[in-house]
Formats: sequence, structure tokens, C-alpha cells
Amino acid sequence: MLKKVQLFSVFAFLALITLQTTTTAYAKDGTPHYPGRAMSIAFADNYPPFSWQSDDNEVKGILRDFLHELLENRMGLKVEFHIYPWARGQKLVKDGLADAFFTIPNADRLTYTKASKLPIFTSDYYMYTGKNNPNLELLKGLHTLQELKEQKQLTHAYIVGGGWHGVHLGDVAHKWVEQDSKRILMLLELNRADVYIEQRPLMNYQMKLLGYKGEIVEVPNMMDVTNWHLCIGDKSPFLVILPELDRTMAEMTENKELDTLREEVFSSYR
Repeated sequence: MLKKVQLFSVFAFLALITLQTTTTAYAKDGTPHYPGRAMSIAFADNYPPFSWQSDDNEVKGILRDFLHELLENRMGLKVEFHIYPWARGQKLVKDGLADAFFTIPNADRLTYTKASKLPIFTSDYYMYTGKNNPNLELLKGLHTLQELKEQKQLTHAYIVGGGWHGVHLGDVAHKWVEQDSKRILMLLELNRADVYIEQRPLMNYQMKLLGYKGEIVEVPNMMDVTNWHLCIGDKSPFLVILPELDRTMAEMTENKELDTLREEVFSSYR
């Protein structure tokens, strides 16, 4: 009987410790205390300039730079940045094994996360193809996503777990779905894929970095404008930071500091 009581006491103590590290307390004035551990954020691997892991295992990229300034410098949070294959990173947030990701919210992602009210930045999507692709002139004459999808003979390419692509292009007849966005550039150069819809900062950076400038061309017809938000998992104790993050960004919008931050971050990757 004594052993059972002692065992129960151990379990009760462990449960208390777990509760203290996974829940958020509030001060008397209602101000939330941040959880007493680092916030873990999942980024996509091999997605420069947005996110990638350097040879010395350091997380790099536009997404990390924005969150370093907003969460660490402005809000005083401890943050850990982690790189995963993108589909896996999203599942970790869904399962409560990572706290958040920084991406374009869609209907599926919002079933298991809450997003910041204000976008951290916006990004435009354009079509890209190989310079010798026989469908180049056809693509130049297409001005909407619907017009593009009506050309059912075309072969598309996009990355696994790409939410925008899954929503808008998941039903196309011919497509390559790749783990690595760098491989998509090769498919375009070889004309094995006819079109890749992607964000201009990403494509300009990757084409320059990997030597595809001049081999892959942009079709200057905008397909979409998207907003990037911090999305925190419903199972994460860090949901409590969202109101403060929104207040911080609202203040930075009013005094133009957010515009300045956007210019500083993006100019580093041109």
C-alpha cells in the first residue's frame, strides 16, 4: 500500500511539472505570462531564400529573419527554429510536437492552428518556364489562374506540402510534385515541366544562386497575391502570444517600422 501511495505521489508530481511547463499563467491584471520554455517553429527545408539549413546546421532565410526580430527582439521570447521536409513540419504542428509555422494560411491549416490577424508580409505569384519551352508564347497570353488551368495539356510542378499549390493546382491532370524546389528548376530547364507558379523573391534568389538566370524565364502575369502569417498550433501553449504579436505589428505598421523591416529583410536576399 505504501508503495502505491509513493508511486501515486511521483505521478502526481510529474503531472504537476508537465502542467507548469505546458500551460500559461496570468498575472492579476490579466497580462499573460509566456510559457517557460523556448517556442519551437517549423520551417521547410531547401526553400531558399525563405528557409534552409546551412552546412553548419544553422537555420537561415527570410522567415527566420522576420521572426527573430518580431518574436525575439521585440517580444522577448526564446525561440528555436527547426528545419523539416515541409509536409512533416506541418504535421508536427498539427500533432502538438512543434508550436508554430510561418506560412500562407489556408482552410486545412486553419483547422489546427490560429493565425496572426495581420500578415507579416505579402508575396506575389508568377509563372515560370524554361526559355526554350514550346509553350512559352501560350503562357504569355494567359492572365488568370483559370485560363492557365484550362490548358490541360500543360505539365505543372510544385513542392510537396505546398499549400497554395495543393489548393489551386491539386486537380491538374499533369504534374510533378517534388520534395526539393531546386529539382523543379531542373525540370523547367529540361522542359519536363511546362510551368511552375511561385513567388518572385524565391525564384529570383534560387535562379541566381543555382545558375539558372537566363535558362528559366518569368512570365510577367501575376497569378495571385498572398499573405504570410505566423500560425500557432491549437495544442501549443504559445497561442497566448497572438494578441501581443498583433499589437506589436499594428504599432509597427502605424509608425512604418514594419515596412522598413520588410525592405531590410528582402533586400538581404536580392
